[in-house]
Amino acid sequence: MFTRDIEWAQVPQHLKDQCVKWPNTRNEEDISEDAAIGVMALLLHELAGAVILSVLQIGSGGDYLVEIQGQPPLQAESSGVRDDPHGYESTARLKQKCSQVLTKSEVGFASVVAFRHPPDQGVRCQLHYVSRTGPGSNHPKVKKRGRKKKRP
Repeated sequence: MFTRDIEWAQVPQHLKDQCVKWPNTRNEEDISEDAAIGVMALLLHELAGAVILSVLQIGSGGDYLVEIQGQPPLQAESSGVRDDPHGYESTARLKQKCSQVLTKSEVGFASVVAFRHPPDQGVRCQLHYVSRTGPGSNHPKVKKRGRKKKRP
């Protein structure tokens, strides 16, 4: 676990003006979702050098296709929670998102951002690299079934 500061340095005034209008033009669910995508993208870039290549269609498993230089593209799934007073909602949602990204992919990233999380009401992001067959995976390993040979 680590702490990162996200700042709005050198943002043009017209973009700041647009951000001020968001609560009047967008619902809180959309704002939380968009902000969670931004936090996930920043952390993926900071921690893994990953960039978002494209959005994936609904039903594809993840939300985005991301690339880490020199690696095949991976899926990433993101979600935002406005208030999570006890941490239960974001933890449960992270489990869902881990499973979701693995429905169509062997590996990927799952991210859940809680924008008000105790004790300090700060932002908390859980970003996990998930694998169907890796350590800690809840997905059973696929076993080949075949006929057992009788020992002589």
